[in-house]
Amino acid sequence: MRKITVALDMGNSGGKVLAATMDGGSLEILSEKVIKNEFVEINGRLYWDLFYVFAELKKVMREFSELGDVICIGVDGTSGAYAFVNRNGGLGTYAASARDGHYAGWKTYIEEKISLYDLYRETGVYPLGGNVICKFACDIASGEIVPEMNTVFLQLSGLMEFMLTGRMTLERSMAGASVMMDRYFQEWNRPLLEKLGIPLHMLPKVEEPGDWGAPLLPSVARETNCPNCRFVHTVEFDSSTALISAPGFDGNQLYLSMGTTINPGAELDQPVISDLAWKYKYKNVPVWPGKYLLLSDVPGFFLLSECLKVWRKNDSSIGHGELISMAAQVKTDAFLNIYDSRLMMACDDMPERVQEFCRETGQTVPQTVGEIARVIFES
Repeated sequence: MRKITVALDMGNSGGKVLAATMDGGSLEILSEKVIKNEFVEINGRLYWDLFYVFAELKKVMREFSELGDVICIGVDGTSGAYAFVNRNGGLGTYAASARDGHYAGWKTYIEEKISLYDLYRETGVYPLGGNVICKFACDIASGEIVPEMNTVFLQLSGLMEFMLTGRMTLERSMAGASVMMDRYFQEWNRPLLEKLGIPLHMLPKVEEPGDWGAPLLPSVARETNCPNCRFVHTVEFDSSTALISAPGFDGNQLYLSMGTTINPGAELDQPVISDLAWKYKYKNVPVWPGKYLLLSDVPGFFLLSECLKVWRKNDSSIGHGELISMAAQVKTDAFLNIYDSRLMMACDDMPERVQEFCRETGQTVPQTVGEIARVIFES
């Protein structure tokens, strides 16, 4: 019976699950499934529906078990989603969306303790609202994180490992993207975290990419029909995963990853921490031991996707192609600061928020779908 590897890539807008096998030294993709990710609003807060994602993953794994003997599963994903797991094994909190408006005031809470520039110098990561450390600052200020909590924090890939196996660990690239490690991503930055009031006992063990995890929990193994499957730590931060999976990529090349966030970057032998990198909002994250990724997060497609949700209520046929055509037919002189917290948080009417931003900054307010789309494209 052929041996099957399962891979889950999970982002803010959805995920893909692949079944693959090695055949004569070549990787063969046997099957591919899509898992939707729709955030759930509860009392004005936005949460990941991890229970749905987990249930769908188990269904897909059972389907893949008919293709052969599933021996391992690896997970990569976005770094901004996290939840707390009780040390007795229960799920302590739900995973809030990085676009939850609760986190709009993160700069105020961070700058009460440390300047954003000093935070960058400490961690090698340009701080943005979706970063774990920025969300932590808001959760501490609101009383959602308190020292008495007997919990471990886990980002998305760690949460999936916990649900599958019961273990509570994080892989190094994912931990590095949290903005809570030292600038060389060797250890948790304990002095920094103490300064911000983040309880150190919540930090999980950091694993290396390629390390084997635990076997599936017996109940999960039975439900998925995967009795021989173990969790394996891939390079779990999705941008680092994309880089390492590109064949023939080396340090003399640049890459551009397109998704909800646009990531231009390069692979380097050591982190780059400089005023120039700070100016252009670049960050470092680990890839593989001895390799680092220098990249920038450009969130423009998030604005576009949020606008599309509104526009499709009136015209379900509208898509990116139609938006490009409409934008090409108009002109506008407005420009958005796409890193402004008002534009980085989810809302019921993103086109109106774009118009409000232009109005409040004294610019010409775009009126039509094409004009709003062009403002986003050009920003």
